Amino acid sequence: MIARHFLSRNPVEVPIKQSAAMAVRVGLDYGIMEVSQTGQSLVNLVAARDPVVMGLLDRVQETSCLSEARMDGADYAQNLWLVCVPEQESFLLVARDTTLPDKVTEALITSRALMKDLLDCAADLAFELDDKGIITFVMPADFLGRSTDAWVGKDATSVFWDGQATPKKNPFGVRTDSDFSEVPYENANGVREYLTISIKAVLDDSGFCIGTRGTARIITERVRREQAVKQEKLRLAMQERLTRILVTAESSDEVLGRAVAEVQDLFRADAVFIYKLYDGGYIPVASEKDPELECDFHIVSEKLPTEFPDDIVFLDVQGRDHMIVPLVKGDVCEGVVLVSRDTAVSPWSGQEKALLVAIGDILAAAQKKAALFDKLSRLSGQDELTQLLNRRAFEAEVNKRLLHQNRTGQSGCLMFIDLDHFKEVNDTMGHQIGDLALRLVASNIRDLIRPIDIAGRYGGDEFVIWIENIDRNDAEERARHLIDAMSGIRMQLNKDDLKLSMSVGICKSRSGIGESFTALCDRADRALYMVKRAGRGAIAFAEDEDTCGDTLNNVE
Repeated sequence: MIARHFLSRNPVEVPIKQSAAMAVRVGLDYGIMEVSQTGQSLVNLVAARDPVVMGLLDRVQETSCLSEARMDGADYAQNLWLVCVPEQESFLLVARDTTLPDKVTEALITSRALMKDLLDCAADLAFELDDKGIITFVMPADFLGRSTDAWVGKDATSVFWDGQATPKKNPFGVRTDSDFSEVPYENANGVREYLTISIKAVLDDSGFCIGTRGTARIITERVRREQAVKQEKLRLAMQERLTRILVTAESSDEVLGRAVAEVQDLFRADAVFIYKLYDGGYIPVASEKDPELECDFHIVSEKLPTEFPDDIVFLDVQGRDHMIVPLVKGDVCEGVVLVSRDTAVSPWSGQEKALLVAIGDILAAAQKKAALFDKLSRLSGQDELTQLLNRRAFEAEVNKRLLHQNRTGQSGCLMFIDLDHFKEVNDTMGHQIGDLALRLVASNIRDLIRPIDIAGRYGGDEFVIWIENIDRNDAEERARHLIDAMSGIRMQLNKDDLKLSMSVGICKSRSGIGESFTALCDRADRALYMVKRAGRGAIAFAEDEDTCGDTLNNVE
């Protein structure tokens, strides 16, 4: 009935006192003339000169036309839709409480926005956080084998990365629209997965961030495919470089030296060693090492495994996880490559582990070619009479050992041998018998040394032996064995009354000071001189202080 009067050309006043509608009749002076049963809130607004109500009344008074206004927001206890109708001597102000439908509409709009944000991509996980990073919503109930039901109401970082390392760029710590790719995450079985996480900021009317919404997609298969392609490209590139080295290198030092340099660069390593496996253990044949690196690789060398149940082994020594791969030709392990870096700062990735295994074959081929170079070098450097290394070849081999030992901290012993009264053999029995005596001594030396050791004829009746990784007692025992064998040589020469014997000077190499063969040889020679001066046919040790030890008693 009221509406019908609103629409008439000459509206007349109708009674509203008994009306259930929220209405009030206001005089031209804005005084209250009549109030409906539910209109008290309008009376209060008029009395308080509410700006929205007063603006509406002023507008109708000026235009004499029906007008409406909205009253909502944080300043009002309820939302109202106001309509003001001009009458002959008053205004009819009618209102409708829209608080409930407005909130329902707002909730629907918010939910729609939430669902749109969460479903913008085919998400495997959807979540909402408040401004403190607390989870207020999460779906589904299971994510990669982990139940998410208990996540609501808890800190997102704590529950999501529970028992795992939090990424440096934490998706739950941002308050702006952000995307995070290849985020590592362990599933319930401890297997590493990869996620893409998208974050959208939730802003209030003033533009202030009041929370975030996000989605996570599992991209593990894609990442692994990309990693496999990248790894294959790296393997092929590395294989090409190593193959070029095999084709162009002209010495064992060049083959292995360039190979370890390539490996060091590829893996950003502090140190790379290639060890050759002998019956007596490992010796380094090539190495690259950061001079500033403080790590005792002598300890590492002693712990190198000789059996490999897996393609790769990790050796935890001095806080470093050294990565070791066997170099296998056929079914025989001929050595290992060891790659080291500070894994506390930069742990080995699965891709790096697989890559080192993948290039193991070509590194084994490099070691094999280096061995062929060494064999040719030894053949060309052999002493024709004794078939031991000549002086030049022996010196070159020992200098290489000293170079690697300076990096690994290992050590060896140099034996300097001089035959006593050898001139008597030549003078009384002739040079042919003298040559036979030299060959017999050389044969005893070859029987004494291991494949890991080196022996040579230094000149005339002087011999030299390099014994790898040996202590003083063992070195003395070997020297005694050679001296004891001289009686057998005298018998083979059919001259028991010969004075032919042997004097031995021994010195142990000192790693870490860059000692050369010349310096080492001088120390051994001084020890030998002590034997000669004390009566010959005995052994003496050179001490680390460059002084000689006591001459041992004659052993014959």
